[in-house]
Amino acid sequence: MKKIFTISILLVTSFFVKSQTWVSQTSGTVEDLYGVYFTSSTDGWAVGTAGTVLKTTNGGTSWLLQTTGITEYLKDVFFISPNQGWVVGRFGKIYNTTNGGTTWTLQPSGLTSPFIEAIEFASTSVGWAVSSAGDILHTSNGGTTWGAQSSGSTTALFDISVVSSTQSWIVGALGTILTTTNGGTNWTSQTSSISGNLLKVFFVSATKGWAVGAGGAIITTTNGGVNWTTQTSGTTDDLVGLYFYSATNGIATSSNGKILMTNDGGLTWVLQTSGTTNGLYDVYSTSSGIVWTVGDVGTIRTYGNTTGINNNSQNEFNFEFYPNPVNDKINFNSKTKIVNVELYNSNGELVLTEKNSNCISLNQLESGVYFLKVNYENNQIISKKIIKQ
Repeated sequence: MKKIFTISILLVTSFFVKSQTWVSQTSGTVEDLYGVYFTSSTDGWAVGTAGTVLKTTNGGTSWLLQTTGITEYLKDVFFISPNQGWVVGRFGKIYNTTNGGTTWTLQPSGLTSPFIEAIEFASTSVGWAVSSAGDILHTSNGGTTWGAQSSGSTTALFDISVVSSTQSWIVGALGTILTTTNGGTNWTSQTSSISGNLLKVFFVSATKGWAVGAGGAIITTTNGGVNWTTQTSGTTDDLVGLYFYSATNGIATSSNGKILMTNDGGLTWVLQTSGTTNGLYDVYSTSSGIVWTVGDVGTIRTYGNTTGINNNSQNEFNFEFYPNPVNDKINFNSKTKIVNVELYNSNGELVLTEKNSNCISLNQLESGVYFLKVNYENNQIISKKIIKQ
C-alpha cells in the first residue's frame, strides 16, 4: 500500500518542478523579511527587521503593515489557527496574538539577550522555541509561561520541526542535530556528515525529514535521524529556507536568491528562475503547492495561483478543506464530484476511507502527520497533508 500511495503522490505533483513561474509581490516595505506563514491560500503573515509584521488576506495580492507596537528584529512567525499565532526575535522576545494579528501580547520567555530564531507549536498549547545562545524553551499552555529545557549543547540553535507534542527535531551551528521523543524531557544528539551550520529542518512524519545549511548542504533521513544521508543541491550558496508540503515535494531557498525544488523527495533538486539575487530567508507552501518566499529589502516571491498564473491542475477542482491542524474532523468540498477520500498515515498505510460525505473523522487516530488522498470521477487524484493534534 505504501508503494501505491507514493506513486499516486508523484503523479499528482509532477507539475511542481516543471512549472517555473515565480512572480514578485509588493510588500510595501524595504525591511528585510525573515519569516512567512500562511493559514490558508489567502491569509498569511511575513515578519522582519524593525518589528515588521505584514498581513495579507488575498494570497499576497496586497500586503498590509500591521500596527503592533513591536520594534525588535523579528526572525520567525507561526500560526496554529487563523487567529492564534506567535512571532519571535531579538532580546528573547515572544509575542502572541489571538485575533489574527490585530493585537500582539508579549509573553515572558525568561531570555533577555539572544535572538529567538524559531518557534513552532504541536497544538494550541504545546510548543517550542530555540535561540542563538542554544536555549530550548517549551510551553504547555500556549506560551502563558515558558520554561527552559536542557539540550546538552551550547551551540547556536537555528530551527525546529515539530511533528507531535512529544517528538521534535532541532538543528544548529557546527552540524548540531537534536531530537526528543518525550516532549523535551530528554534531548538526544544525532550525527551526520555535516560539520557546518545547519540552518533549517523540516519533517513530514516521525521518520522522514530533511535539513539544509551552509555551503548548499542538504541531508535527509528516513528513520527519524538514526541515519542521515546527503543529497546534491547543485549550489554552494547557504540554504536558509526549507519547506516540504508532501513526502516528495519540497522547496529550498538560498542567501543569494536561489530557489531549488524537488518532486522526488530530494533525489533531484532543480534550480528555478527566481528573478532575484536578494537573500530568500524563509519559504512556505500550502498543501496544494502555492508557495511564498521572503527576504532582503521586502522581497516576496510567489509560485502558484495567487496571481492567476498557476498551471497547477489541482486548482481546477476548487478543492478546499478545513481545519488544518485538526482535532476531530476535516471538512471538505469541491466543484468536481469526489468518488471517495482516503487517509494514509506517514508510513503510507491506509487508515480511513470515506464515501458520499463532505467530512472525515480523525477522532480515533493518534496525533501526527497524515495524507488525504482525494479520488475523482475522472480518475484524477489530489493529495493534502493533514496534521492531527
